Amino acid sequence: MSIARPRSSVLKHGLLALSLTAALGGSLSLLPIEAQAQAKGARSADVDIPYQQFTLPNGLRVIVHTDRKAPIVAVNIWYHVGSKDEPAGRSGFAHLFEHLMFNGSENHPGEFFDPFELVGATDQNGTTNQDRTNYFQNVPTTALDMALWMESDRMGHLLGAIDQATLDEQRGVVQNEKRQGENQPYGQVWELLGKAMYPKGHPYNHSVIGSMADLNAASLDDVKNWFRTWYGPNNAVLVLAGDIDLATAKAKATKYFGHIPATPTMAQPKVDVSPLATDSRSTLSDKVPQARIIRVWNVAQAGTADIERLQLFAQVLGGSRASRLDQRLFFRDKLVDNVSASAYSSQLSSNFMISATVKQGVDPAKVEAAIDEELKTLLRDGPTRIELDQARSVIKAGFIRGVERIGGFGGKADVLAECAVYTGNPGCFRDSLKIINTATTAQIRTVGANWLGAGKGSHTLVVTPGERKPLPEEAAVTPAALALPAVDKKYRTTASTVDRSTGAPVTTVFPELKFPSLQRATLSNGTTLVLAERKGVPVVQMSYLFGGGYAADKGAKLGTSSFAMGMLDEGAGDYDAIAFGNRAESLGANLSAGASLDGASAGLSALKQNLEPSVALFADMLRRPRFDPVEIDRVKANWIAGIAQEKARPNGAAMRVLPPLLYGEGHPYAIPFSGSGTEASIGALNRDDLQAYHAKWVRPDNATLLVVGDTTLKDIVPVLEKHFGDWKGEGSGAAPTVAIPAVATPRKPRVYLIDQPGAVQANIYVGQLVPSTKDAGAVKFDIANAVLGGEFSSRLNMNLREDKHWAYGSYSSASGAMGQRPWMAFAAVQIDKTAESLAEMRREIGEYATGKAPPKPEEVAKIQSTEIRGLPGSYETAGAVLGTLGGIVRYGRPDDYVFQRKAEIEGLTPEQVKAAAATIDPNALTWVVVGDLKQIEKPVRALKVGDVFIVDADGKAARK
Repeated sequence: MSIARPRSSVLKHGLLALSLTAALGGSLSLLPIEAQAQAKGARSADVDIPYQQFTLPNGLRVIVHTDRKAPIVAVNIWYHVGSKDEPAGRSGFAHLFEHLMFNGSENHPGEFFDPFELVGATDQNGTTNQDRTNYFQNVPTTALDMALWMESDRMGHLLGAIDQATLDEQRGVVQNEKRQGENQPYGQVWELLGKAMYPKGHPYNHSVIGSMADLNAASLDDVKNWFRTWYGPNNAVLVLAGDIDLATAKAKATKYFGHIPATPTMAQPKVDVSPLATDSRSTLSDKVPQARIIRVWNVAQAGTADIERLQLFAQVLGGSRASRLDQRLFFRDKLVDNVSASAYSSQLSSNFMISATVKQGVDPAKVEAAIDEELKTLLRDGPTRIELDQARSVIKAGFIRGVERIGGFGGKADVLAECAVYTGNPGCFRDSLKIINTATTAQIRTVGANWLGAGKGSHTLVVTPGERKPLPEEAAVTPAALALPAVDKKYRTTASTVDRSTGAPVTTVFPELKFPSLQRATLSNGTTLVLAERKGVPVVQMSYLFGGGYAADKGAKLGTSSFAMGMLDEGAGDYDAIAFGNRAESLGANLSAGASLDGASAGLSALKQNLEPSVALFADMLRRPRFDPVEIDRVKANWIAGIAQEKARPNGAAMRVLPPLLYGEGHPYAIPFSGSGTEASIGALNRDDLQAYHAKWVRPDNATLLVVGDTTLKDIVPVLEKHFGDWKGEGSGAAPTVAIPAVATPRKPRVYLIDQPGAVQANIYVGQLVPSTKDAGAVKFDIANAVLGGEFSSRLNMNLREDKHWAYGSYSSASGAMGQRPWMAFAAVQIDKTAESLAEMRREIGEYATGKAPPKPEEVAKIQSTEIRGLPGSYETAGAVLGTLGGIVRYGRPDDYVFQRKAEIEGLTPEQVKAAAATIDPNALTWVVVGDLKQIEKPVRALKVGDVFIVDADGKAARK
């Protein structure tokens, strides 16, 4: 239930194409271009999504894709209604209704999530953008009847469940979601861009989340009429993908949806690209550490060849390290800390966006001029053949990886649904691939000139550091009465055979957990190889696990581990930084390296057809990193700017401050949990530091190489021996370790406040140390935490979001650690309810931990069901298997750990969970609250929780 916003570098790794509905306040949109953007390089699609389809008499279109690799089915339903369909005075209705449809139906009062948690559903959510609303979840095959009953009940039996209290509750939740988005650095941008890009009255002029005034003015009748207008079977597409066949889908879809009457057939708005006649500009002052330039054009709508080719243009211009803008602004002139070009596609009009975060001390005008020069050069000359082929390779590889999943964002069900909704053809991704695969350099030059060239207007928004002011709210508009056409007589219903009075079908049989068997070998260099074969897609993934990690920074310069590992792909062997990126892209390979709290790792995702040269590049990265001084200086400047951005984000500031408070000065874990270090420590790093870290920690002896994917031990060992077998590493002697001392529990609660002037929300964090991930009671504590704050329906979220609607969400978790691990709970709440929210969190945690409100048997049973029954679907992808293997190796777990953990959870009693919950000591909690001190300090002090300290984002005391 969210409105997702795009990353500043959306096509940076060629994984997705997004709709600017996201950028303008909409949700992640995986368009017909979704397949296009993920696959634009193949001469032939190595992976297809075969499907069958049928339409019920009431107009519901059903698309079926069979994939038997896991005993799960993706249920993905799209309604062809979004914010574009909202008349004046009703902005935000589509998104508000997305929330309301999660709040129960006539035959299932209560939370929609409850029965799904009981069967272990995964990848469950709903999103709204300008063009559509979707709901999706993966369920065990045996729970498909329940899922279809639930989806059909909210489609056909919802209105009786919506009352004034429900409307008020979800309106409050949505308003907090709006505050949460606008409270982030640069968070006001998207509201302004919609108004700048489209004239008043255009369907895309207003944001998806709507205005506070319109949300407040929404009446119960307004909301019910909105549902009657748009949420019928004839305006929906249902995709069933996974462990299912056509005959089963026909029978079940007819059974559960066939009786639902069609709604009026509403005309879709006409395509209106609304290209800007002239260039225009605006500025925004915000509490941000760096200026940001955003330049946008309105371009061809989704489903056209032009928007497909503009994706290629964007990739060449600013989609990766190899792009023109990256090479000029980031590598050569060092004017920016990041830059990107992206084509965001939508139904009525798409957007081409260039975004650049300006390096501190650089004049934004200079950056704009450089961007303009590179754009004009590409428009004049077009891309080279090498550039175009490389762009194709990147996106072909992304497509292959993306369709490994049946559901969720960008999975196969998503691709089929989007194609069907926007083009009427579920297989439109094939057309997109064909356009991308056959595009010529001349076509790319032409499409750029036609939409971005001379005489084509754009809007430039420059965000500058300064004071943040609230955006002006438009006055509420009285909406005109909506005249509904008659329901088309061609639609008819079938007789219902379902007795809904008994509730959703109860699932009693569940698939057995299957986890791939592990095969082992020892390489000549001493590395232990662990292989799990997976045949789903022609991809092989690797993770080389080393010691070190953030904890190894103790006694050195903070951030050394993360920085050193991050430099591995900034040039290695015969390749400088740019050439290394070019080589990886040409192979369709993803290479990465990084550190975590207790270790470091390097990863490779390779297409099977390019496995050997990809492993060769991986070996260069690990064995022969260049650590070029010029690249070190460039990355250091970028890294330091990233720390400033981290501090500007409320959650980033909190997570820099809380861990050092929990562990105490001098402890290896008393560091910002991002691992980024400090400006001073990173500024002091030199090449000798990085080489020393590499020699000490990145060594094959005592390391483990995990491999998951489409290969065998017989095939992979010779490739690894060829490139890693003679690697001896630079270190000598026994492998180093890091001592992690125990930390005493604080004697009393403490409260730390961080000022965020002008904030419309406060971010509340609370934490305490609990025993190590390796502790015998770790699983019990994890279940105890889940009851309190681990799920949507857990206590914290149900209190602050669903009951009080003071927050968009409130959760808790304990991250992994070899030493004592940090347990934390958090909530982002409306600023005027900061003290009240903190008091509620304190009460919930205290009553639960002390046994005053112990875990109820039904709460424990639900968490057990969620954990156990979700396991068969949790290992659908190679990445999920790789992650679990990493935990097995890092924490010394047995190969059958997933089965042992399952058995332990099955055997837990409420009393055991109660005892585990007592690990939390309400009198030893440390609170960190980020918000506007003028509004939060006095009421928080009045709570008398404990001593109150004012600190900055570095944790330095300002005053008490």
